[in-house]
Amino acid sequence: MNVYNYLIETEVLDKEYTSPQDFINAIENANVSSIRPKLQDNFKCTLNQLKECIKSEKRKWLREICSSINLTPQQASKNGTNLGKWYEDLQKLVSKKSK
Repeated sequence: MNVYNYLIETEVLDKEYTSPQDFINAIENANVSSIRPKLQDNFKCTLNQLKECIKSEKRKWLREICSSINLTPQQASKNGTNLGKWYEDLQKLVSKKSK
């Protein structure tokens, strides 16, 4: 399973509003301003986790993508552990994809 499918399956994103290609483009361009997540906190944590899949300049990418939705990297990294199993599963998924 990929991150996009996980976000759809867990209802963080709605596939009617975010296609796989839209999601990929947003991540590649470090601009998620066009993405409308259903679960804001989960989506913010996803951005912080996705930085592990970026090959170079991870911190710069995280700053840029967070900035695209008026968020700081610190705001994207908080509350992840409060999301319990969902967050643990996301971490496992991202760690598999980042290798």
